[in-house]
Amino acid sequence: AVGPTHGQVKTLAKTRDLLHDLYYNILLKAQQDHMQRVVLCAVSTAIFAGPGTESETNKEFTKAEFLQSVYEGAKRGIAKFQHEHPNHTLQIILNNWGR
Repeated sequence: AVGPTHGQVKTLAKTRDLLHDLYYNILLKAQQDHMQRVVLCAVSTAIFAGPGTESETNKEFTKAEFLQSVYEGAKRGIAKFQHEHPNHTLQIILNNWGR
């Protein structure tokens, strides 16, 4: 999966929501395909993270703010999946998560 780079941000809130949907749908698909485990990498981090400007608001943001929105969205997507599927047996492995 590939997420946005810091240069593609419309708003940090939309970036957070995009990552939420991405991780939720990855887990949903893995469950539907009867997978036993899934490894989730930290999408939109490392070379994809940096300071920038929201294209819709012209508000500047720092690399830390970009990463915060990315991780928050990812964590919310995982939490939503777990909440909606409390009896799932999918093993979720987080790889290269710096937070």
